[in-house]
Amino acid sequence: EEGIVLLQNRDGFLPLADKKLNVFGDDASAPDVFSRTLVPSLSAKGIDINKELASFYAEASSDSPAKPANILSRISTWFFPGKTENTWRAVSSSLMRQAKEYSSQALIVLSAEAANGKDCSLSQLQPMKGSSERAKLIDDVCKEFAHVILVIRSANPMELGFIADFN
Repeated sequence: EEGIVLLQNRDGFLPLADKKLNVFGDDASAPDVFSRTLVPSLSAKGIDINKELASFYAEASSDSPAKPANILSRISTWFFPGKTENTWRAVSSSLMRQAKEYSSQALIVLSAEAANGKDCSLSQLQPMKGSSERAKLIDDVCKEFAHVILVIRSANPMELGFIADFN
C-alpha cells in the first residue's frame, strides 16, 4: 500500500531525538492518493510540528474557492504536462527566524507532479531545475538548519544528484 526508502542517515540523526520539527514545502500540505497529508500523520506519531509554518503552507496551498489562482495553476498542469507547477513560495525572513527559534531540525517535502499513468516532463523529475522558488527554498533551509530531512513523494524516479551539493 505504501513504501519508503531511507537513502542516507548521516550521523544517526534519525529517529528524531528532539520531537520538534519544521516542515517546509508546498508539497507537505498536498494530500497523497489516500487523501492524507504529512503534517497530521507526523503529529499522530508524537512529532511536534511548527504550527506557524504548517499554517502558512496549509493556507497557501488550499484548493478552496478562495484560492482561484492555485486551482488554475494546477488545472494548467493537466493540460500542459510539460509545464512545472509554480506554487512554491518563499518563506518570509520573520517566519524563517521563528522556525529557527522553534527547532534546529527541518524537513523538506518534494513531490513529482506526475503519478503512475500520467505523463510528466523531464523538469518535473528534476527538483532543482523545475522551479527556481523550490531551489531557493531548499538552499535557504539547508543554510539555516543544522539538521535537514528530505522526503521525496513520487511514483516516478527523480534526479537527486543535487543532494551531494548539500553534504
